[in-house]
Amino acid sequence: MKHLALVPLLIIALASCKKLKDTTPVHQNVKVDTSIHHVSIAAADQYVKTSVTDSTLTLVYNEDINPVIKAQGYSKTWAVHLIENFAGTSLSGFHYITINQDDTVNLDWVDGNLNNVKAKTVADTTIKGVAYIKINVNRPFTFTQRYATVQEAVNAQNSLLNRKSEAIKFTSYVFFMEDYPTTVLDAKIIYTK
Repeated sequence: MKHLALVPLLIIALASCKKLKDTTPVHQNVKVDTSIHHVSIAAADQYVKTSVTDSTLTLVYNEDINPVIKAQGYSKTWAVHLIENFAGTSLSGFHYITINQDDTVNLDWVDGNLNNVKAKTVADTTIKGVAYIKINVNRPFTFTQRYATVQEAVNAQNSLLNRKSEAIKFTSYVFFMEDYPTTVLDAKIIYTK
């Protein structure tokens, strides 16, 4: 009996399923100025402070980099991303820790979405009469490596202090309904004691 009661409901449901008319998305003809989502990157030399305690070499890198985006683009942006690439540097051979916005310690990972980065400042600036937003990212990375002896750690430190041609590759881009083109910058590393 229950099956017979369901038959009229099924007929009504199937009869009401029809395409009313073709529709065109409203945003199809909207022109978006993609240049407002272009991110520039400014960075001075990046300093890495080295120290040896017992047989552990510690490298403290305080990232100091400035993505810059037009103010109009920043207000129409869901996220500005910044990615550090340590490949090709001595840093790539070390494990590192970072601390995220929730004060959680992360091993070999850093959040690339600057919305989630506490160690930053955001400021208005004007360049050639155009309003921009400058994001100063200044967050620490602590790299460590334990050696068999103190002397091995000191030798590794001295080796780093003599390196003069390493650079971190930074990539930055904006996300607003899609990823916009990336900007890449190489910033020289200076190892210090």
